[in-house]
Amino acid sequence: FSDIHGASLAPVREMFEARKVDVGICIGDFDRVYSAREAKSIQKDHPLYVAPGNHDQAHLYKRTISSGRLRDQGVTSNELWDEWDNDQEATKYINDMLNNNSEDGKSGRSLSLDVGGLSTRAIHGGLAGTHITEPADLWNRIESEEDYMANFSIMRQYGIKLLLRGHDHEVQYARLDPKTGFKKYDANGGKFNLFDRREHIVSPGAYFKGEVAVITTGESNPVVEFKQF
Repeated sequence: FSDIHGASLAPVREMFEARKVDVGICIGDFDRVYSAREAKSIQKDHPLYVAPGNHDQAHLYKRTISSGRLRDQGVTSNELWDEWDNDQEATKYINDMLNNNSEDGKSGRSLSLDVGGLSTRAIHGGLAGTHITEPADLWNRIESEEDYMANFSIMRQYGIKLLLRGHDHEVQYARLDPKTGFKKYDANGGKFNLFDRREHIVSPGAYFKGEVAVITTGESNPVVEFKQF
C-alpha cells in the first residue's frame, strides 16, 4: 500500500491480526507524524517493510508542497514542518529511511525483497519516469509507455521481476512479456498472474482512498489482486 496522507493505519494492524499476512509493504507519503508513528509501532509486532515518499522528504527538509492532499487534511507545508520538528523520534525514523540508515532491516529509501520467488523492488516514485523536481526516485511519475519501458529496462538490468510503486494514486498493473510485449491495465478490482517469464509493475493506488494490492503466493505463480479495504 502507498500514499497514506494522514490516514490511520489501524486497518493495517487489523489485516495482520485477522489473516495470515507474510509481509506488508508500505511505500510512503505519511504526511502526518501520527501515521509514521503507527507504522513504526506496527513494525515492532509484524513484518511490515516501509519506504518513504516525496511528501515525507519535503516536510523533513522544509520544501513547500502545493497539494490537494494537504488541503484535504486542512494543513499547510509550514504547519507540517513544525509538526515534524516537534517529534524527533518520528523525524529520525523517516530520515534514517531516506539515508538508508535504518537499523531494523525493514526500512529504507527503496526495499529489495523476494515476493513469491520474484525478485522485487519497492519504491515510492519509480526507477525512471517523468518528474517535476528532485529527488527523482521519490518524484518519478510513470505516465507514458516510454516511462514504463524505461523502468522495465532498468528492472532487467538488475534482475528485478516485480516493481511495487506508488506516488500517482492510480490503481494500475503493467507487464512486459518477451513474446506479446507491453500491456497496461486500469486495474481497480482486477486480478493478475505474476508469471516469472514477465516483468511486472504494480501500482496499488492510494491507501487514503482505501486502495491496496494483495499478492497471494504459494501457488504455481504469485497472483496480485487490487482491493478496497
